[in-house]
Amino acid sequence: MASIIKKLSLLATLSLSTGALAQRPANVTICDYYSETILGEKTAASQKLLMTILMNTVVLGNYTTPNVGIPVHGIAAPGVQDGKDVNLLPYFTGALLSTTPPGDGDVGVSKLFLDDGGADSLKLNMSSIGTTSAQHLRRGAQHVQTPLQLVDASSSIGFSKADAENWKTLMAPFNTRCAPAFTVEGVAGGDYLQSVCINEDGPLDKSANCDAYPAKGVAFAPANATVAEASPSASGTARPSASGTASGSASATTTSML
Repeated sequence: MASIIKKLSLLATLSLSTGALAQRPANVTICDYYSETILGEKTAASQKLLMTILMNTVVLGNYTTPNVGIPVHGIAAPGVQDGKDVNLLPYFTGALLSTTPPGDGDVGVSKLFLDDGGADSLKLNMSSIGTTSAQHLRRGAQHVQTPLQLVDASSSIGFSKADAENWKTLMAPFNTRCAPAFTVEGVAGGDYLQSVCINEDGPLDKSANCDAYPAKGVAFAPANATVAEASPSASGTARPSASGTASGSASATTTSML
């Protein structure tokens, strides 16, 4: 989950510097154009604020101005995707043993990603209160709902339809199962396995290499964290144990996002 979050933040930056063209002049980047038209100035600070507002809208839904009236559900709120109930919040509250531990172990751990202000800091157009927390490093969220939420969030703050739809192109390489390893522009380290579509019902990549992924590219439902496991340690990560069931529901006492 943490690695997916980092990819989203990077893709947000790439989207604001490239992308499809519509009302925006061909020689002006998305970042330059919308920081000036939406926030009134073209500076590094306004560009950072624009990306923060965009990503926070993805998480919370409509929460601030600018807002042109397009509704955004927000991935922090329970919803329905393809007729199935979806609730991503337990992945961020430490209620599930769903985070890859240091050293890429095989057993997930409980990780509290809302450890520095939660929704209150996001509503202030901040990613977090401080700069060293898990919440600060999170800077967004994702899963199968995210491309649509990114499109809606961009449109809601004033992006043209064509520029907002650019998210679908940017996210496409990640939204298949078993995609072969590839390099993300701007990320050091070379080729990595990048697929975030890890449900057996997800679309199989046209060049699929499932043998390269653990469990053939299909994730197991994370076990519930116990109350003790869900309580953040000094590092924000709890140690895994053999307790809990693999139902994927949230039974531990957790922090509320909203």
